[in-house]
Amino acid sequence: MKQPARTTLIDRVRATVHKEALIQSGERILVGISGGSDSVALLHLLTALVSSDRLHALYVNHGLRPEEAKTETAWLQTFCQYLNVPFTAVSVSVKTFAAEEHRSLEDAARILRYRKLQEFCTACRCDSIAVAHNSDDQVETFFIHLLRGSGLQGLTGMRYRKGNIIRPLLDISKKELQKYLQKQHLEWKEDSSNSDLRFLRNRIRLNLLPSLEKDYTPSLRRQIIQLIDILHVDNHFLNSATKECWKRNVTMTKGKRLRLTLSCRHFIQEDPALQRRTIEQCCWQMGTRPDYEQIDAILKLMGRKTSGGELHLEKGLRVNRSGDELFFHYPLPKGQKRGSAESGAETGYRIEVTQPGRFEIPGTQNVINFRLKHRENIRDKHEYLDSLEPEALNLDADKLTFPLCLRTMRPGDRFTACGSGKTKKVARYFSEKSIPAFMRTSWPIITSAERIVAVAGMELDTFYKVTRETRIILVIEYREH
Repeated sequence: MKQPARTTLIDRVRATVHKEALIQSGERILVGISGGSDSVALLHLLTALVSSDRLHALYVNHGLRPEEAKTETAWLQTFCQYLNVPFTAVSVSVKTFAAEEHRSLEDAARILRYRKLQEFCTACRCDSIAVAHNSDDQVETFFIHLLRGSGLQGLTGMRYRKGNIIRPLLDISKKELQKYLQKQHLEWKEDSSNSDLRFLRNRIRLNLLPSLEKDYTPSLRRQIIQLIDILHVDNHFLNSATKECWKRNVTMTKGKRLRLTLSCRHFIQEDPALQRRTIEQCCWQMGTRPDYEQIDAILKLMGRKTSGGELHLEKGLRVNRSGDELFFHYPLPKGQKRGSAESGAETGYRIEVTQPGRFEIPGTQNVINFRLKHRENIRDKHEYLDSLEPEALNLDADKLTFPLCLRTMRPGDRFTACGSGKTKKVARYFSEKSIPAFMRTSWPIITSAERIVAVAGMELDTFYKVTRETRIILVIEYREH
């Protein structure tokens, strides 16, 4: 009986590339290469799948091993010539970057390496970047994230594709790659830093994993890979559910300063898993990465029986509770100091309105539009009501004195809300309307001859309301962006 043909490593890589749609016809691939067995095998395997004129190899010298880097560069130059693949070497200063950004050498090297890969990918007009992560790297990354307290997203590991990064070797072990190179009579270079126990990944690879395999379960790597696959499927489901939860509960206000509003009334009834993930997404959207304690603090703020309260997170992010809503916002644009030209909303502003027109609120992208509307021959109540614009404030223009003033609230400001017959402080009015404290400082107040005419977008003073005798209406439209 004829035995079935044995699947080769090239066949497995070809199947992965096809199944995951990693390389399309005619695409050019930038290959990150270091001289190690993984990347050498990757480049050699790709030459069996893609013509060499569609490949370009890039070596990034981190500046941590000067002598070894020289040897690796020369050897890789020769190897790429043998494969007829263009080769480029670039250098970065990992130590300098790590010191400036207060990062570990391991983290700094990764950031600069990918930065150079992306820059060169654009420069040489490649479509994607192939890197040599394998199943051993996947297991090591799982434990790195586990030890750092990562959530489910981090434990799902690396994927075959992320953006323009592709990983054709992700289901192949390092041993298999080295056996492949040996059969092809190909060499590779060992990186001495791979044995440096200062790096967490090395300690996991050289100490933790061998100990677990020896003393607990020899099949540890296979079991972790299976767990990663399970977690990936579960995480995909939860991501979909979180998107729907976001749609139900979160409102995004874009502008110079992004703001998110989370409605607590219904959100409090959501599943706890969706609550945590949605809050995490809110922080991510605002540019910060919250830890367990910070998410827990936001949940407690949301669950308070009384309104109010504020949390300070990384990069100046604030989370305010007002009524049944949580607000995620930055008091000032990131990196901006109080008193700067763009921070008018924080320091107060005063704009003279000499005639109808459109005016921007300093420090935001909110706008107010003033326009006049003439009425003639109003005969009955219906015509009178039809002349009013429900989405705007309608004022009797004949009772106003130009120029008007557009300004921020002042201590002691009072007005008579239309229909109430009683004067009240603007600050109290904001409180009754559940306007968060951080929004009150920039909310526009409109005055005429130092008398408050209206709180933009909300309420006018009863003295200026339109009657059947009104012939000219000032229409005030306030738009928040």
